[in-house]
Amino acid sequence: MQPSIKFFLLFFYLVLNLNLVFGSNSSPQIIPVYAVKYPLFLSQDENKQLQGLIPELVTMLNKQLKPTTQLELKILPPKRLIQQFNTNEIKILFHSPTHFDHKIKSKILLLPLIKLIDRYAAIKEIEHIKKPKLAYFIGDTEEAQKKGKDKYQRIGIAKPSGLFPMLIADRVDLINCLVPTCQYLAQKAGIQLKYHTKSLGIDTTYGGIIIKPGQVSPVLLQKLKMAFQKAYKSSDYQNLMHKTANKIELDINQLAIRNSEIIDFFPANDSALFK
Repeated sequence: MQPSIKFFLLFFYLVLNLNLVFGSNSSPQIIPVYAVKYPLFLSQDENKQLQGLIPELVTMLNKQLKPTTQLELKILPPKRLIQQFNTNEIKILFHSPTHFDHKIKSKILLLPLIKLIDRYAAIKEIEHIKKPKLAYFIGDTEEAQKKGKDKYQRIGIAKPSGLFPMLIADRVDLINCLVPTCQYLAQKAGIQLKYHTKSLGIDTTYGGIIIKPGQVSPVLLQKLKMAFQKAYKSSDYQNLMHKTANKIELDINQLAIRNSEIIDFFPANDSALFK
């Protein structure tokens, strides 16, 4: 057999085996993953300096999912996102579980890896009130445990969206919620909030990809878990969290120009939701 033919057969054999091992050059599986339209999570005109936390996280996960799978980020307004998730039109999303009622939470699988932002207290002028009324979401278990243990009168609210009507109607003096939630609801209501807060670090609040059990194949679920584990250990992730923490702190300082003092910080821990 001539050397050129031997070389061709050897080359063909190697290419065939490489394709079997590493897969062909077929296009990766595109998986839509949704996120809510929050100013601090996504680049928008009013908050360009953050450059979009969630898009960066998706890019980071896609590095780990190559070459077989890629996430495609889609953005929806809050009401539409939750509605479509409840009706199974959306199967995977970036979110905190606090926006879903208890029945929905029981059907959610959360990968508690990406820790989005701190919790802050959004308040009005209450420096001189002796026993201020604080409204909080009832899923906020740590906040509930503080009832009767300090100067604040705590009132549990069934849904986060119910916090603002009470604040606007002067039924409470302050509310405790995630900053993006507060910002979105404040813009919708057309009111200016005042933030009294201090940062406790980016790891105080959990969030991540929420997946409807039974709506995603076990193979894809395992891929996502592995991608999260690798991304979480990477220096890129740590740098992103520190950068986000610094920019959120900067943004809060800009919003809180009228602050005359920093009152007690109201931390919350939803870790029970992730067990």
